[in-house]
Amino acid sequence: MALCPECEAKLTLPEELEVGDVVVCKTCEAVLEVISLRPLELELVRYLDDSEEDEEEELEDFEDELDWELDEDEEDDIE
Repeated sequence: MALCPECEAKLTLPEELEVGDVVVCKTCEAVLEVISLRPLELELVRYLDDSEEDEEEELEDFEDELDWELDEDEEDDIE
């Protein structure tokens, strides 16, 4: 038995667990990576809901970068 490092809920782990495996806490939806087996150490990778927010942030960052590049190109056209 292991506890979620984020919410301390009991986690159901597969019988054959390896370093690098990913486990999801059903209670808080934390995505956890197995860092060590003995002692068992889990590290937060992200939350399930974060993926949509991350994608939106990445898109906004890309749009901001694109706007900046367009503004720079327009200045070149003016000269």
